Amino acid sequence: MAIVKGAGLVMRALIDEASEELVAQLRQMSLAEGALLQHILIACFANTKDPRNLVLRQLSRQLIALWTENNPQAQDLLKRIFPEGLLSFLESPDSPPTVEKDHLFVRDNLQLAQEHVLRVQSKKSEPLYILQERVDSILQHWRVKVGLQPRKEVEFTFPSV
Repeated sequence: MAIVKGAGLVMRALIDEASEELVAQLRQMSLAEGALLQHILIACFANTKDPRNLVLRQLSRQLIALWTENNPQAQDLLKRIFPEGLLSFLESPDSPPTVEKDHLFVRDNLQLAQEHVLRVQSKKSEPLYILQERVDSILQHWRVKVGLQPRKEVEFTFPSV
């Protein structure tokens, strides 16, 4: 699953950043190798209960959009697969609803660190945390405050048998 996701992300980056000639070759290869059909299957029929499949489904949908854009052969294939009413609905000028969550998770380490600092700071204001800190301080230094000498290490030897 990770390999498919990685390859899909590389393909998306290539299509976004490469020259038009290379993009046309990539689109043609997606048709020739059957990748477009495989991703149509994943995009339409992926199990939505597993979060890993949601990521792959979203990536497949994006790749299908990239591969079929300005590609008459891919658009002709879609016309042969899907009903005409569905394709005319997809070509409507209305914007799609944005109710679906973005599953292509990109880890934001800065945000995670900031959230961790906020959790620690909020914990420090709790009375239990303050009490624990004070008890630790008292137990650690009580011998010094009372004026007792530090304990001497006692060596214990086992009797020989």
